[in-house]
Amino acid sequence: MTEVYKRITVDLSRRSNVRLIFASQNDIGARNLMITLTDGGINYIPSDDCSATLNFKRSDEVCGAVAASILRTGDIVVEIPQIALAAPGITVCSVSLFDSEKNKLTSSDFSLDIGEEFYSGETIEDNPDYSLLQSLFAKMAEYATAESARAAAEEARKQSEESRAMAEKVRDKKITANLGFGGSLKLSASAWDSDFLQTVTVPYIGDDDLVQFQPATRVDRAVMTNYRIFVEPDVSGGKARFLADAIPVSDIALKYFVTKGRAV
Repeated sequence: MTEVYKRITVDLSRRSNVRLIFASQNDIGARNLMITLTDGGINYIPSDDCSATLNFKRSDEVCGAVAASILRTGDIVVEIPQIALAAPGITVCSVSLFDSEKNKLTSSDFSLDIGEEFYSGETIEDNPDYSLLQSLFAKMAEYATAESARAAAEEARKQSEESRAMAEKVRDKKITANLGFGGSLKLSASAWDSDFLQTVTVPYIGDDDLVQFQPATRVDRAVMTNYRIFVEPDVSGGKARFLADAIPVSDIALKYFVTKGRAV
């Protein structure tokens, strides 16, 4: 599938003149941002020891962050995660930079305009393309089922997240020791069970942490798309469960980023 790259400029010292960026609800693995940072309108190049995250707050108040890549040119490239596109409406985003001394620098805001998913579940039996449409709708329904499971898990955690959010409001903004960390893991082709499930361990993750997974390469992304592999939204006890439609014949390399607590 052809990917979409949207180039924008975001300033670190003043409001950025970025129009709304359109995206469709529940798009997966296709929308990317290429972000040029400026400081008062002058190009800003992050230092070599910096890492970056894309922070987001959805229209339904769900917040999170995902790891981004810093190119040698200083531009930041990041795939917009499906969790950021799950709720229609305006999703507010920013970019944060972290150096080796755990200092943090966050850009001004920019917004994603998430268009509501068009499929309503109604049949179109009088259309000559009915069979094709029904096949496409069946595939979309599978993704909708996975999203419903994730939404149910989020609702179950809502009360504990609200309590934690109150504590975060009074936390000193300069305390950055627990911002998060990243890593890599592998889905082994020999580790899938007969139900097409595989469980992996995410080290040092807590009950209130947010973890984001993404394929390490385009080849890994293609394998995950072909076998319809997705991860259950609830990571408990440091264990993440991946589900597939069939057992892949090759290993899959993944990258992950753990945000400590809920990113703002």
